[in-house]
Amino acid sequence: MSNFPKWMGVYPRANAAWSGIEEEELRKGYDQDNLTFEQLCEKHGRTPGGISERLMKCSKKYQNHCKVNLRQELEELKEQRLKLNARIDEIYRILDR
Repeated sequence: MSNFPKWMGVYPRANAAWSGIEEEELRKGYDQDNLTFEQLCEKHGRTPGGISERLMKCSKKYQNHCKVNLRQELEELKEQRLKLNARIDEIYRILDR
């Protein structure tokens, strides 16, 4: 799938400027064609971080996906915090005996 020769390395376009056409191809590849990050990296010669950053700018679908993941992570962290606070209180009670 890669458009680049192997001698150029894994991410030959890392840190290169994005053209409007390439950005639109990326957005379409993610939003409509459902390409994986691996496929997008290979197609565009970009790092996963570069792909993620650009999708945050141009893809509402990706933005929503990230927000859902962040909400799930936040709920998990809240649960962990409650458990930790309970354990901390328990330790204080033991030490105060």
